[in-house]
Amino acid sequence: MARYCRQCGASLIDGAKFCRQCGAATNPLESPAPATEPFPASPVHQTESMTAMIQATAPVAELRPEIRPLRKSRLPIYIGGAILLLGVAGAAFFFGARMSGQAPVTVIQVPPSAPPPPVAVEPPKAPPTLSSKPSAPRESASTDSPKTSTRPPETRVDAGQQIEQLRHEGDQLLNTGRYQEALLVYEKIQRLDPENKDVFYLMGQAHQKLGQPLLALQAYRQCTSGPYAALAEQHVRMLEKRLEMRMERRFPPPR
Repeated sequence: MARYCRQCGASLIDGAKFCRQCGAATNPLESPAPATEPFPASPVHQTESMTAMIQATAPVAELRPEIRPLRKSRLPIYIGGAILLLGVAGAAFFFGARMSGQAPVTVIQVPPSAPPPPVAVEPPKAPPTLSSKPSAPRESASTDSPKTSTRPPETRVDAGQQIEQLRHEGDQLLNTGRYQEALLVYEKIQRLDPENKDVFYLMGQAHQKLGQPLLALQAYRQCTSGPYAALAEQHVRMLEKRLEMRMERRFPPPR
């Protein structure tokens, strides 16, 4: 028959004097006790009761750490409030010192504003001086009026002399081969005296020398009066024939 240890309940080998599990001494004559089976049931009931007691007491133990953080979380609030108070106090002190530093400046600027009273006494003296001054420009206007009446004829004489000088300069430039400069001088004469048609003939001569037949033809056509009108017509006919010949060479008629 199988034998079991009294202390741990492990099975024993036949003839063993000590238990291999717990090392307790065994009596070879001792038979296994019939009450070995109910032992495991009793600790099960105890463990179930213990777990029930632990679960019942667990919420109470868990509530304590939840209450404590509320007290600890107030510390940063107190620190932040103290920092805000210090910042407000520092700002108030700074602005107060700044305003107090600007106060003496306003007190120093008060004296220069005192002198204006004597300035207010002078305006009544100004009107008589103003009444005496307007008479001067009237006299100057009366003195200048005869001069302006005599200027127009002088300017006309000067313009005529200037046109003659420019005409002489343009002819010299044209005869010396400086055609572009001569053309500029003739254009200036035409602006000064638009009724002068002879200038267009001279302008046509300059364009023709520069190799600009179309511009020369336009200038000759505008010379409709004066001593150069007949010569201008001859040059117009001659240039028209040359231009027709060039066009026929470039674009020959179909045969």
